[in-house]
Amino acid sequence: MQVDGKRTAEKKVHIAVIKIIAILFVVFNHTGKGGFMLFSVSEQSAFFPFYLFISILCKIAVPLFFMCSGALLLGKDETYKTLFTKRILRYIIVIVVFSFLVYLYDYRNDISKADFSSFFPLIYSSQIWVYWFLYAYLAFLLMMPLLRKFARAMDGRTIAYFIALKVIFFGVIPALEYCVNRRALQINIALWLINDNIFYPIVGYWIENSLDVRKIRPRHLAWGVLAALCCIAVTCFLTVYKKSFDGYYSDEISQYFHNFFIAIPTIVVYVLVKRAFVQATLSEALRLLYLGGLTFGVYLLHAVILDFLRPMYNALQPYLRSLPSTLIWMLVTVAISGALTATLKRVPHISKLL
Repeated sequence: MQVDGKRTAEKKVHIAVIKIIAILFVVFNHTGKGGFMLFSVSEQSAFFPFYLFISILCKIAVPLFFMCSGALLLGKDETYKTLFTKRILRYIIVIVVFSFLVYLYDYRNDISKADFSSFFPLIYSSQIWVYWFLYAYLAFLLMMPLLRKFARAMDGRTIAYFIALKVIFFGVIPALEYCVNRRALQINIALWLINDNIFYPIVGYWIENSLDVRKIRPRHLAWGVLAALCCIAVTCFLTVYKKSFDGYYSDEISQYFHNFFIAIPTIVVYVLVKRAFVQATLSEALRLLYLGGLTFGVYLLHAVILDFLRPMYNALQPYLRSLPSTLIWMLVTVAISGALTATLKRVPHISKLL
């Protein structure tokens, strides 16, 4: 990549783009029946397959963030002191501070009803739902010294086996169990290495350091895209199949299969984006790196802002219909969250958290 000889930009520009894609999907994932769960109230619509497709596709968001973290961090040789003071302590502070802000926001109409004695149990047990990812990421950080050694020992055949384990034991077998007996009987094999916060960082590290995406032939990319589309199509079928037994769609039960086969689409999107930005110019790289650097702050702030701006969606929906209204609502939320993040990054001490 021609970026004025700067290897930092060379390594990170595609990751910045992946983070931007991921944060857009994260926000969309929280739009409820206006966007993410629109399929659940549009079964008779001609656009039902499309609504279901994008609902499943947006599940690549969190895995993409984990892949980026593996790509950036597993190759570094850091001391335990650096790990705990620079990374783990930072995330603990972020969890406490931003969970408290969300807690206050929940009681904004009458702060006297807030029971602050319940706050510590809430954050200790990860009950501030929007920040569940921070706890999974904290677990990844705690395991990182071990994962570094594991990831660096991976070769092509081993990573292919690793991915196969994920697809088979996280997707194929549970799907067959549901189709055969509604998972009344489940296989009892615990493969903790295929947990998302371990699997995706390792795969991200391998792609970043061992796979030359420029040498992948177009027909192989096409096969990868086809495999990703097939995984989403199978998930669509399983979701509709499950509804035939449940009798209805809902937030609680209709996402059951969404993550089963998402590994392949996630990996394919990562590779495609990395390949697409191999020739990014310096000006493109700098803009994208800046925007990519705002994504963590957008994640931390978006839930409150999305909820605060809900009246915007309610006002637009009668005129523009659900999905266009949701996209405007979502993009305005991202823009405001990004602007606030950019402002907060100028504040001493706070900037280190974002």
